[in-house]
Amino acid sequence: ELKVITQYTEKNRDLKYQEIIYADIETIINDQGNHDVVCVAIIYGEKEIVFDSVNEFMEYILKIKKVIIYFHNFGRFDSTFILKYIVGHKSLEKTIGNVNIIERNNIIYEILLSKNKVSFRDSLLIIPISLEKIGLNFCDINRKDDFDYSLMSDYVRKDREKVKNLCLQDCRVLKEGFEKFSYIINERFNIKLHTQLTLPSLAFNIFRKEYYSSLTTPISKNPYDIDEFIRRSYKGGIAEVY
Repeated sequence: ELKVITQYTEKNRDLKYQEIIYADIETIINDQGNHDVVCVAIIYGEKEIVFDSVNEFMEYILKIKKVIIYFHNFGRFDSTFILKYIVGHKSLEKTIGNVNIIERNNIIYEILLSKNKVSFRDSLLIIPISLEKIGLNFCDINRKDDFDYSLMSDYVRKDREKVKNLCLQDCRVLKEGFEKFSYIINERFNIKLHTQLTLPSLAFNIFRKEYYSSLTTPISKNPYDIDEFIRRSYKGGIAEVY
């Protein structure tokens, strides 16, 4: 009578998205110790666009429907600027509908604007390495620029174009790396990467799709009392393989 883990089926909720946008935010730290946004860059199809503020970026995004926007480290950083914009613009309610947030352990996995189906996500949760390593491991063309971020304030004053190019280059690395990893996963397992929010969920769904049968080797979803009963037998110990 126990419920069991089911076979993998592709999530229809993610198949409705038409395109993916790759984005990056550059900031400087002001005298109060807070981050001020100096530019936001995106790659949207063949277009590369740099905005001077989050306001300009969001005004552009809110005219689009059915897209996923990936920031690298969105959950712990970039999401704060998006939420600040949404909270500060109450009049947007009719435009964007409900704002649905998936959050765990103070990390935001997704912000979904329900009406125009715009999903902001964190690519770091599914490729949990730095942009520099993404460039080295997945990219044939792009690499993250070697840049001393302690000098960002100086470049914002003296060479703003360099800052914009830096922001855009991060988007290029993310786009090429994400698409390469997505191709590998789709080729080997026929799973579209954008249907997964995290690397553990991807691994679990690969297991459910390729190596698990709910008919011959079912794994039960234990109710709380059964789970607690089983856990009484846990004795600990070292489980690593050397």
